[in-house]
Amino acid sequence: KGLVNSPPRPATAPPGGAPAGSGSSSSSVRSSRYSSLSHDPTDWALQPGQPCSGEKLLLMFDRWQKLAKSFCKKGRYDISKVPDIYDSAKYDALHNMHLGLGPTLEDLYKEAKILADAVIPNEYGVDPAGKLAIGSKIATELLAKLLDDLRNSKEESLATLTDAERSGLGQKAGNGSSSSSSSQANPGNSSSSSRFDKPLGRKSMPAVRTLSASRAAAAAA
Repeated sequence: KGLVNSPPRPATAPPGGAPAGSGSSSSSVRSSRYSSLSHDPTDWALQPGQPCSGEKLLLMFDRWQKLAKSFCKKGRYDISKVPDIYDSAKYDALHNMHLGLGPTLEDLYKEAKILADAVIPNEYGVDPAGKLAIGSKIATELLAKLLDDLRNSKEESLATLTDAERSGLGQKAGNGSSSSSSSQANPGNSSSSSRFDKPLGRKSMPAVRTLSASRAAAAAA
């Protein structure tokens, strides 16, 4: 049905019920309740002739100019930018129609939605085998990064331990080694999970990639 024209949102009153522009008292209330990481509700008030949510016209122009440059480079189109164009067009259609964007934005939104309906479902592969291969590659790199972060965090934590804490860890390690030796003496009681005692690292990622590729090939067959 085209674009959904939402009615303008009413201006939000400053915190504490003080009227806008009440001077230093209202600014002191705002500074006491909102930090640099949070928004003052008055920043979200719809201003005449300005984009919503405190965005400035220049920033809005830069946002679209960046999308236009990244979408078309040297006469070649990057379809991976289609979802971003669709999101921006939909956002402006819902929140910035009061700027008089009118038919231009509506036409852009319709065209972007047609392209997005085709691109987004196939963004990570066009068939199950391709989706599995792409997903395996992404997940493998993500797991390698997580393992590196966990290893670095462990090393940093160990570096900050006191002597008493280190001795306590040494005693726990000694108890663990004794229990492992007893399990070796009784192989019938050993668990099959012993092969997971050594954690995966980045060096083991090629083997994981090979396994993922073989499963993708089997799924394709």
